[in-house]
Amino acid sequence: MTRFSLCPFHTYLESLRPQLVPEKGFERTESQAWDATARLSEYSCTSLQATELAAQGESQSPENLSRSPVSTPEVFRINFIFPNGDKYDGDCTRTSSGVIERNGIGIHTTPNGIVYTGSWKDDKMNGFGKLEHFSGAVYEGHFKDNMFHGLGTYTFPTGAKYTGNFNENRVEGEGQYTDIQGLEWCGNFHFTAAPGLRLKRHM
Repeated sequence: MTRFSLCPFHTYLESLRPQLVPEKGFERTESQAWDATARLSEYSCTSLQATELAAQGESQSPENLSRSPVSTPEVFRINFIFPNGDKYDGDCTRTSSGVIERNGIGIHTTPNGIVYTGSWKDDKMNGFGKLEHFSGAVYEGHFKDNMFHGLGTYTFPTGAKYTGNFNENRVEGEGQYTDIQGLEWCGNFHFTAAPGLRLKRHM
């Protein structure tokens, strides 16, 4: 029975921490250093609706806010360095509470060489992307809330490869495994086990 482990990424996926919370009054600047290890550039975002009302001296009553048109959050690009040394370069939006979240396409890099390039939604890896580990392991496919979920290809540091379905970081369902000799095995995968794999024969 073949067994699988996606260990190189587990710690990263569990500890991935994003939440870019701007300082008070941040919405009124175009570029501002947050501290020695956190900076934001290329900033161009409109102020929050409530902030605009306050600046105009209008009441922020529910009646005024309800009459205001609801608009899609503006997408803007940032280049941000987290206190732990992680870097993000890509698209962001601002929530109604003023929190800046990664939404759109961006690249997140850790100091030890883990790189994610792809789609973000609600400050998490969501959609299609590519996650590269310094060990040589690579996952390319669909993500859901920072997890491998959907169709994807996981390349092991040894060069072996699995292509198929993932369910919340686990290989699950129909897939194909290519071993280090280049032999292709097809079958049904369940977490770390793959009983009854069939060798794919090329005619």
